[in-house]
Amino acid sequence: MTLLLASLSPHVYTGHYMTTSTPEFTQSPLYNKAVDGVAEFAATIRQSSQDQVEYWRQLPLLGLLSWGNHGSYLPEDETLFEQGVLSVSTHDSPHRLLGTYVDCETGEILSIPDSFDDRQPASDKLVIQAWLSQHANKGFDAQHIASRFQARVAEQRPSNKTTLESHLQILTPKRLAVARKLGLRAVYQRDSSLQGTELDDQAHRMIAAVDPFYTFV
Repeated sequence: MTLLLASLSPHVYTGHYMTTSTPEFTQSPLYNKAVDGVAEFAATIRQSSQDQVEYWRQLPLLGLLSWGNHGSYLPEDETLFEQGVLSVSTHDSPHRLLGTYVDCETGEILSIPDSFDDRQPASDKLVIQAWLSQHANKGFDAQHIASRFQARVAEQRPSNKTTLESHLQILTPKRLAVARKLGLRAVYQRDSSLQGTELDDQAHRMIAAVDPFYTFV
């Protein structure tokens, strides 16, 4: 077990006799079994994430509809609706995982270290570390996350200096413009041909549910 933990995070155990580069360990059946266990665990996490794609695909538009609530424009929401990915990186660790995301179109767990143009499957180590860091707050439970976003969307509250109507008169056109520019749909799909096109009826209904002053034909 210690060897398995060491293979996931070398900072967990620093004893010189337990490093994974020691030949007597890397050539032992125990080491091979541990490596197989890591791969199997990571594969289970990946499959579970992909099985929840129905809920992951709801998140980009929900992210847009919660964008601007309480006058807050969160970078995580912008990444969600602009790139179609949800960050599952560790933010409270000294060995922070940068650039680990769930692809909302497929449920695949990705590593995006520098640029959103450079998307690649996350390594087994990153998958497991991300899962461990997010497990307590249900960070890989897509249905729970969608419900949490829906609750945020329902709380369309303006700042203290404005009314709800004037707040939404400003915010709804902004959201519509972004949605049309990106080609967002109620069920997310990454399709450049949708960019600049009109929203589907389901997306319009979602906006109307948020903004009681919004009408569409």
